[in-house]
Amino acid sequence: MPVADSLPTTLGPSPSTALPSGQEGTVPLWRCGVILFLTLLMLAVGWIHPTVGAAPQSGVVMALPDTVSIPLPGNPKAQFYGSKASITEGELGTLPADTELVRKQYDDFRDHESIQFTILLSGIAQNSIHRAEVCLPGQGWTVVGQGNLSVPLTSGHDLVVRNLAIQRDTLTPGNDHRMFHAFFMYWFVGENLTTPSQFMRVFQNSWDRIFYNRAHRWAYVMIESPVSDSLRPDGLNAAQTQQMMADFIRQAVPTFQKTEMPAPDVH
Repeated sequence: MPVADSLPTTLGPSPSTALPSGQEGTVPLWRCGVILFLTLLMLAVGWIHPTVGAAPQSGVVMALPDTVSIPLPGNPKAQFYGSKASITEGELGTLPADTELVRKQYDDFRDHESIQFTILLSGIAQNSIHRAEVCLPGQGWTVVGQGNLSVPLTSGHDLVVRNLAIQRDTLTPGNDHRMFHAFFMYWFVGENLTTPSQFMRVFQNSWDRIFYNRAHRWAYVMIESPVSDSLRPDGLNAAQTQQMMADFIRQAVPTFQKTEMPAPDVH
């Protein structure tokens, strides 16, 4: 089943319009030039003004909820239970020592759906974050479709995330080859801002440092889920999987993203 046939640009109660599939995660040459220019400009400003006005601030709390309740087809109050998920030695070995990482595996035991949720908080050096389009092929995945997806939050804000349709060949217990489909969504969180774009993250970081003498401690938020009907006949299809993930994001974000957390009750 081709996962990339449905990559909506917005998700409310139901999936919306599709984007073309098969787009590769390439970066236009002019963007590389702009990033290089900004990097050189930032280094020049850093030489003139060697200190930033305040210590870099993060926009997240490094904790994920234990349970998340979202609707699934035939189960309007499906309960996902989170458990601590492993972080591989390979991941730890490539991250600077001051990087923080929290990950949970969420499972709905009635419908057998699963979601993995990760927050990676960069350190002072800001070199912990790499675009998923770069890392996923090294893990055996092929990106077969991509686009931005807008998730309406309970606060009334829209959170725009990057949505990747991915696939890889797997070997079943019977030694048969089967194409395994999944979705991988991510976004970056700074101090009082979010973006799904690595280009905009670098640009904003440079802009704020140059003109406001302020630095961000960026968080990289990732959510991944299999398209379960590529594993079993009664699983969710691509559109249903995206909707499940968007509903999960909507419920989870106010628990860790500072700009979306409810104001404390003063009474």
